[in-house]
Amino acid sequence: MGYNVNNATIYKVQIADNQMVMAQSKKDLVYTCRKLEEEYSKWGLTVNIAKTKHMSLGTDTNHLELDNGVIVTGCNEFRYLGSIFTKDGRDT
Repeated sequence: MGYNVNNATIYKVQIADNQMVMAQSKKDLVYTCRKLEEEYSKWGLTVNIAKTKHMSLGTDTNHLELDNGVIVTGCNEFRYLGSIFTKDGRDT
């Protein structure tokens, strides 16, 4: 699970109240989202699905269905900490 960068595996990036989760497969991403929701619920927190998006590099996945039947909408780019990441793997 996670994403390998320079011999290190990154599972998630957090800043303030935002979180970015990375995985190398749809199965791993669904699993990680489920575990996060389980941990959040222990603290009385919930994920705002209306603000949640996913992006899959190199595929045309428009949505992601989680184990609980919730659909997460796909996007072609996202901005994180001032950088724009695109579906074709570029960032600016």
